[in-house]
Amino acid sequence: MIKHVTRLAGVLQTLLCTRADELARVTGLLQRQRQLTGATWVQTLVFGWMHQPDASLDDLSDWAAQHEVFISPQGLDQWFCPAGADCLKQLAPLVVGALVQTQPAAVPLLQRFQGTYVEDTTTVSVPAELAATYPGCGGNDSQGRDQAALKIYVRLELTAGQVTDLSFSPGRQPDVVAGQQAAPLPKGALRLKDLGFFDTTLLAQDTAAGVCWINRLPSRVNLSVGGAKLQALATWLSQQTADQYDLDVTVGEAALSCRLLLARCPEEVRQRRLRKLAERASKKGRPISERQRVLCAWTVLITNIERERLTLVEAWVLYRARWQIELLFKLWKSQGRLAKSLGRRGDRVLCEVLAKLVGALVQHWLLLLAGPWLDEVSARKKVRRLRGSLERLVGALAELDELVKELRKIQERLRRLRRRGRRNKKPSTLNLLKDPAKANLGLN
Repeated sequence: MIKHVTRLAGVLQTLLCTRADELARVTGLLQRQRQLTGATWVQTLVFGWMHQPDASLDDLSDWAAQHEVFISPQGLDQWFCPAGADCLKQLAPLVVGALVQTQPAAVPLLQRFQGTYVEDTTTVSVPAELAATYPGCGGNDSQGRDQAALKIYVRLELTAGQVTDLSFSPGRQPDVVAGQQAAPLPKGALRLKDLGFFDTTLLAQDTAAGVCWINRLPSRVNLSVGGAKLQALATWLSQQTADQYDLDVTVGEAALSCRLLLARCPEEVRQRRLRKLAERASKKGRPISERQRVLCAWTVLITNIERERLTLVEAWVLYRARWQIELLFKLWKSQGRLAKSLGRRGDRVLCEVLAKLVGALVQHWLLLLAGPWLDEVSARKKVRRLRGSLERLVGALAELDELVKELRKIQERLRRLRRRGRRNKKPSTLNLLKDPAKANLGLN
C-alpha cells in the first residue's frame, strides 16, 4: 500500500498541476500570464466543491484565498466559458486513464474472472442554451430541464474498485451507443450491464473475444427454446409452471446462443415491480404493455458462461452486484451534488458539473486508500471524514514528500472508520458474493 500512496501522489501532482496547466493553454483558457493559472483554477473548483458541494462563487473565492490565490467572485466567473468547459472535459478522462494499483477485494467468485466490469450512464440536466451541443429528451418543462442534458458513461471494475472508462454524450443518445463505443474488455473479463445496453451484436462479439457476460432480457425480445420456433419471451413465460429454469436458448433474429436463467418472483415483489412500472409509464406518458406485466413476475437473465463454471444462484448474485455503479452515481449526486448548481448560465453550469465530476473521480481514488470499493464501511462515512483533510491535501500538492505524508494520514483516518456488522436478514452485496447460498432469488 505504500507504493500505492506514492504512486497516487505522483499522479495527483501530474494531473492537477502539470496537465491542468497544459490543457488550459491548449484549449485557449489561459492566453496570457495571470495570477490564477490553469492548475490553480482547476484545483480551486475541484477541491473547493469537494469540500463544500453547494459552494457559491464567493465561497470558492474564499477557498482560493486560503491557499494564497486571490481572485474576486466576478473574476472567477469569467473563467466559466467554453474553453474552461473544454479544459475540464479533457481532464476528466485523464483522471480515469491514470489507473493506480489498489488492493483488490478478496472474493473468490470475482476472482474467477479477469476483472468484473459494470457499466452504466447517469444524466445531468444543463441549461436549455446548451441544447445545440447536448440535446436532451425534449419535454415541455418550463425551465428547460428536459431540453438539454449531459450523459456520462462510466465503467467500474468491482474487484479493484477502479473507474476504468468514462465518456460524454448528449442526453438524447441511447445508452447502447456509449456501450458500443467503449474500449473492449480483456479476455476472461466479466461484463454486467442493464437493459439500456442490450445489444446482441456486441454480446456475440464479446463471446468471440472470450469475454463473459450476464445480461437481462428486454420484454420485446424473441427467443427459441430447444430448437423450437422463435416466439416472444413474454408469451413463452406465460406458459411456464416451474419456479426456476436454466435452459439453452437462442435469442433474437441473430440467433445468439446462450443460457436462459429464470426465477419466479414472490407475489409481493411482482406487485412492487408493477407499481414502479406504472410510475415510470405515467411519467413518460406511455401505456404499460402486457409483455411488461408478464416480466414483472420473473427475474430473467442470459449468460454465455457454462453451467460448470457458474450456477443460476451465482449468476444472480453477480448480476445483483451491478447495483454498485448505481450506488456510485448516488454518492456523486447526493454527497457531491453533481447535478446541482447555483449557476444559471450554460457555461457556468457545465464547468461546475465537469469540475465536480473530476472531484468525484479524485475522491474515488482517495476512498480506495482505505481498501477495496466492496467493503463493509459506508462510502458516505468515508466522504464525510475525507472532507476534513482536503485543505491540508491542497496545501501539500506542490511538494511530493508532503503530499505523500498527507495521503498516508488520510489513509489512516479512513481505515479507523468502524465497519458494519454482518447483516443476516438482508446480506450486503459483499456478503452475498462471498456466500451466494444466502441469496434469495427474485427479491430485487
